[in-house]
Amino acid sequence: MITLLSICDSSTGAYIMYYIKILLLIIRIVVPIILIVSCMISVVKTVSSNDSDMVSKMLKNWVSKIVAAILVFMIPTFVYLIGDLVSSSAEVKSCIKNASLSRAKDLKEKEEANKNKAIESWKAEMEKKRQEEERKRQEEKARKEQNNGSNGGGETSPVSVTKVNMRDIGCDEYYSSTLHREYLYFNTSVANEVHEIFVKMCSYVNSIPYVNRIQDAGSYVEKAGYHGRGLAVDLFTEYTYNANGKTYRPYGLYKNPAWDAYSKFVCEACNGNESCPQNINYHIYHNIFAQYGWCWGGNWSPEYFDPMHFEKTDGGCSTTRKLKITCN
Repeated sequence: MITLLSICDSSTGAYIMYYIKILLLIIRIVVPIILIVSCMISVVKTVSSNDSDMVSKMLKNWVSKIVAAILVFMIPTFVYLIGDLVSSSAEVKSCIKNASLSRAKDLKEKEEANKNKAIESWKAEMEKKRQEEERKRQEEKARKEQNNGSNGGGETSPVSVTKVNMRDIGCDEYYSSTLHREYLYFNTSVANEVHEIFVKMCSYVNSIPYVNRIQDAGSYVEKAGYHGRGLAVDLFTEYTYNANGKTYRPYGLYKNPAWDAYSKFVCEACNGNESCPQNINYHIYHNIFAQYGWCWGGNWSPEYFDPMHFEKTDGGCSTTRKLKITCN
């Protein structure tokens, strides 16, 4: 509930009380002056008229005006009396009597200070939450790295990477839509075979009409898993194929959404035949990567399905897809 004291404790309320106080002061001074002047005018008129009845009327008019002047003069007293009825606290009178611009400005400064304090407190709370989320993310990253190191015989030793020349592979190699730099970085243990793989991929890409360049979405980068150890690469994420009035992008997603998109592509664009010529990554894996012992995310179960992903493990391709694509 809003009370008079709560209004007085705010800068807006203090400004309102100050201007009300000024208005009451003006009324208290101006109205009696107006009544006095009015009475004097009446006296002049009455004296000049020499009318006894008019004198009687003037006296009655005087009484009314004097009573009105007294009532107007007593308005602040009535206001204080009402304040006493609303609250017996002396702070009500103090609120009205002490209303001033300086008090309103002081309250305004305090409100701004409290507001800034609240904002800083909110920022600190958000930063605390952010740090907590970052801590959890780092713990999850460490957990995944540990799992990747223990599942499939992943490396636990420090990563050793080297440059793989992309200038002489025989075709353009792009990262997203931008022509890639001259080198990619891979683990030193697979650097030579990666170069051979890319040369063979260029030969394959140059022989088919569906793509015109090698398109990768990352090789060695600072993240968990085989990518972080320079033993994986994502390929043809932006590859699209148009058929039946539709555009298919079978290699751009991950997990269950990727399984759904890939299955739809095989069923609708390849007539249910996963080994159709348009399924580029299928052929790149079976004809090139598999020869070097690499694994393909397109062989994984729908819960981990990743048809853009190729990796070189030293423990075999343990996560394999047993579920076949079925088309209605």
